[in-house]
Amino acid sequence: MWAFVRGLGVQIERIPFPISRSERFETTRPRARLKFVTRFALLISMSAVMLAQDLSFSVPPVKTSMDAGGQPVTIIAMGAISGNRQAVKLKLSADLSDLQTHITGLLQAQLNRSDRCGERLSVERAEIQPSAPAAVLVTLVRYEKWTCVKALGKEITKRLVGGKALIPVRLTPVVNENREVRLTGEVGEVEADGALGEVLRSGSFGETLQERIRTPILAALNKGASLGAALPEGVAGIAKIKGAAFGDSGAGHLSFELEAEIVAPFDQIRAMIEHK
Repeated sequence: MWAFVRGLGVQIERIPFPISRSERFETTRPRARLKFVTRFALLISMSAVMLAQDLSFSVPPVKTSMDAGGQPVTIIAMGAISGNRQAVKLKLSADLSDLQTHITGLLQAQLNRSDRCGERLSVERAEIQPSAPAAVLVTLVRYEKWTCVKALGKEITKRLVGGKALIPVRLTPVVNENREVRLTGEVGEVEADGALGEVLRSGSFGETLQERIRTPILAALNKGASLGAALPEGVAGIAKIKGAAFGDSGAGHLSFELEAEIVAPFDQIRAMIEHK
């Protein structure tokens, strides 16, 4: 018991305990028993306060660079840890404003395709804005669908449909059963005229497009906005993600927020982060 209390930093010598020799033989008296119980309760209360004391410190910013269509993109992640001597909570915030600026190049590298006898798609412009807890991505694309037929021994290409379309996709972070962050995508109302609109609103185009959009954005989050990007491996490995969301860090700048819990002594986590 005393080793436990000393480990908490309690100054035992300032507490008149254990009781004196004279009191030890007087514990059968009501006043002595009351004094004994009072002092013991005070000791337990001080121990509980030391355990429950709120502690906090900041996780230094970490910069991660990645390629977006040949252009460098920087993601800055930082965090705050708070808790007590038994467990801590982590809040991680990543600045995605640079990714926001280069979202067109990122999607062009992922989505642009030119099949001679199939789909041809090129991203002309893209914008992503926070809509907490989600982010809304609006992409202006040029889409064409071609077919190839043989006539008189020659292969002839023919365009079936083509034009421009404005496609909104709502991206929402979710935490799955394995405590991993995933993105769900929901394609909104596609703006396209005539036959092109009918083609894009039917079939599997929407599902294919949202999968292609989710892939590069999720890869960017995993590289620069994850626990592993901001924390030492030993800390990130024992942290359990509890929530994830996109946010607005001000003036429409996109951010990504993570909340996690770590069941470990506060001082141990702090030492691991400060000496990484």
